[in-house]
Amino acid sequence: MAYRHTQIGWAMILILGLIIAILAGAAAAQSGGFASVVVLSVIILLAVCLVLFISQTVIVDDEHIELRMGPGLIHRSVPIADVEAVDRERLPWWAVAYGIRMSVDGKRQLWRVSGSETVDLRLSGERRLLITTDEPDALATVIRSAVESNR
Repeated sequence: MAYRHTQIGWAMILILGLIIAILAGAAAAQSGGFASVVVLSVIILLAVCLVLFISQTVIVDDEHIELRMGPGLIHRSVPIADVEAVDRERLPWWAVAYGIRMSVDGKRQLWRVSGSETVDLRLSGERRLLITTDEPDALATVIRSAVESNR
């Protein structure tokens, strides 16, 4: 059994692309100096963030769930043996955070590039991992199958 799905972060592309375009216009309007160096530095930083968080890939096999952001420099692997339960959850409308978010107590982590449908994994040690996806039913089914076959 193998599952691999990549979701493009259209919201991230739109938001960061718009901010980069506005800043590029501001930099072009300036005649140089320290302010233009700062604006160009911010543009470079936002462009790096855009590349790092442009997509999210979820790979599930019989032993691991692997998450990759963008080209894969940011990644996480979770052993199937650590998964105790798999549920579906919908993020509330006001949850606007994108990227990787960690709860204050460090026990809950959210991976999100787009959408509000999540697969909620309850892991050993009272940890939780929420993965947003545009295929929540397929992902939950594959992970449940892997967990069952691993027991």
